[in-house]
Amino acid sequence: RRRVRYLYGYPSSLELFASHLLARDLCPEPMQAVFTTSEMLSPSARDVIGRAFGAPVYDTYGCNDGGVYAFECDRHDGYHVGDESCLVEVVDDQGQPLPAGQVGRIVTTQLVNRAQPFLRYVTGDVGALDLDPCACGRGLSRIVKLQGRERDFVVTPDGRRVHGAFFNRCFHFIKRDRF
Repeated sequence: RRRVRYLYGYPSSLELFASHLLARDLCPEPMQAVFTTSEMLSPSARDVIGRAFGAPVYDTYGCNDGGVYAFECDRHDGYHVGDESCLVEVVDDQGQPLPAGQVGRIVTTQLVNRAQPFLRYVTGDVGALDLDPCACGRGLSRIVKLQGRERDFVVTPDGRRVHGAFFNRCFHFIKRDRF
């Protein structure tokens, strides 16, 4: 009865729903935007969701306990951080700050929780910071090169990190009936 203009959900659930709609030619009228949260949004999921709902897909990044919330703009060039309410750092394995653009562990300090602030809260996520202004004109810092959770990595004997999604991609094309 009412036209839905926005949709908000987990990428995996929205991708599954979008695939269902596309396969049955049941796509609704185009929406204004779809927002995803809580999981890594893959390029293929962004594409399927965008096609099914006829709308741009904007991913969000958040860590409620760490006090950070960040969002994509229409440039899709990183996640704008709410710098007014939190400080985001990227650090190495020893907790030392890394220069902008270098990938490391994301650490946050919440600036507005006066009852119990978390100082240098280790989120478990891996990414980098970009302090240069976005082409959209916002002056906020951005989280870029977001790679997921530290625990999503397989560490090789020589210390290199391989993201778990690499293995998903490797096994994606193997048919189930072969097992």
